[in-house]
Amino acid sequence: RTYSIGYDYLVVAVGSYNATYGTEGVKENALFLKDVSDARAIRWKILSAFEGTNAAYPQPLSKEDEEQVRARLGFVVVGGGPTGAEFAAELHDLIRQDLTKIYPRLARLASIKLLDAGKSILSSFDKGLAEYAMQKFARDGIEVVLNARINSVTDQGVWVQNPHGGAELMRAGMVVWSTGITEIG
Repeated sequence: RTYSIGYDYLVVAVGSYNATYGTEGVKENALFLKDVSDARAIRWKILSAFEGTNAAYPQPLSKEDEEQVRARLGFVVVGGGPTGAEFAAELHDLIRQDLTKIYPRLARLASIKLLDAGKSILSSFDKGLAEYAMQKFARDGIEVVLNARINSVTDQGVWVQNPHGGAELMRAGMVVWSTGITEIG
């Protein structure tokens, strides 16, 4: 069945870009949460981090090896809005419920950090929901870093401005950038 709809103006909105705010290295070193190809890349990166680490370190880990494994299995999510917070929670569930069964000695070394530039996560929602999420993340071991000013993203992780004016590297094997979208051109 076909039918007609009258209109005064036709607006064609064909897409948007991820908002990177001009942060150096984001496009080259971070993964996004915008479409199916992004989801596939994220899935591959997570699984290859565990599988590659397991193959590289079949024996008990020395202190030096353990630090390298922690860096490789460090996951940083930039953006504490609904998409970033949901992704951090789902990643936690994947690691704790599924990957722990396959890689029990490695899963305990994995970490998730959720970074947001604001004073709270889920700032567009009710304050009670944001507080509940913060408490849940704390119980689950997801570290939330607020007022995080990202200087750059590299293949080693995220450089975050510290209160003293310098920057420190938050090592990560995968950075997911979920700070919203911006218009094209």
